[in-house]
Amino acid sequence: MNLLPAFISVFGVLLLYHFVSRKPPVEITFEQLEQLLGSEVINFTQVRLFHVNNTLTTLNRTWELLEDLDNHWIMTTILRDRHAIQGPILFQYVRICDYLNSEQYRADWRKLGMESNHPQPPRSNVKLCPFPKGHYHLRNLRLSRNLYGGILDKGQYQMEVCPSENGIVKVALVLSFSVRQVSRGYRIF
Repeated sequence: MNLLPAFISVFGVLLLYHFVSRKPPVEITFEQLEQLLGSEVINFTQVRLFHVNNTLTTLNRTWELLEDLDNHWIMTTILRDRHAIQGPILFQYVRICDYLNSEQYRADWRKLGMESNHPQPPRSNVKLCPFPKGHYHLRNLRLSRNLYGGILDKGQYQMEVCPSENGIVKVALVLSFSVRQVSRGYRIF
């Protein structure tokens, strides 16, 4: 029994799928991190983006939280296209203490490892609240180039992180980035 025709057919289908797939691979380039509002609550101005060999972007330096953040504080994350007039692409919010006591925070904290000194999640039924004021560091915290890569087309975007207290936005941090399509390892501009 000759398997060569079946192999050629399967290989041909896979090759066709590779060239005609709907979403081409993308590359995300982080451009700027800035604090627009809220230096009396959080001083994030010393944190910098560092680019290593155009393949890796990290966050480095220290930041200071000047007051405790309890459950009156809500962390809102907004993802939007910088040039579009329509509303945000993604909008999510979570109360600070609810996040600190969630499985998501435990997973995020494990990923941070030695790259940060954020509060350790509680081990048992003890609740972690508030997020305590103090000095925190970020050391070579890698930013994922796969961030929203599956849902974004090429273009320029910004992610806004806006902690608000009792519905009033007190802090605004903005991370600007661009998305480019990549074909066979080469950039398409």
